[in-house]
Amino acid sequence: MQAWKEYQQEHKDRFLNELLDLLRIPSVSARGEHKEDMIRCAEAVEKSLKKQGDVNTAIWPTPVIPAVLVRKIIYPQKIPPFMLGPID
Repeated sequence: MQAWKEYQQEHKDRFLNELLDLLRIPSVSARGEHKEDMIRCAEAVEKSLKKQGDVNTAIWPTPVIPAVLVRKIIYPQKIPPFMLGPID
């Protein structure tokens, strides 16, 4: 547990900057002019997840907003859990 806290402390500026960069993308789905921004936001989320390693990701376009699909293999002999989330 201590190693994680040290890692978090050492990289807190990078973590904060990545979060702020993501939040600066005007990806409000209620406004049609932000459709490209929503795609850019989904791509940024996917890129961040890929940095974690051992994950499969995909962006699923939908009629309204893109969603990011994430699968992480934890136990190779079992069906991996996945998360599907809209980017909004």
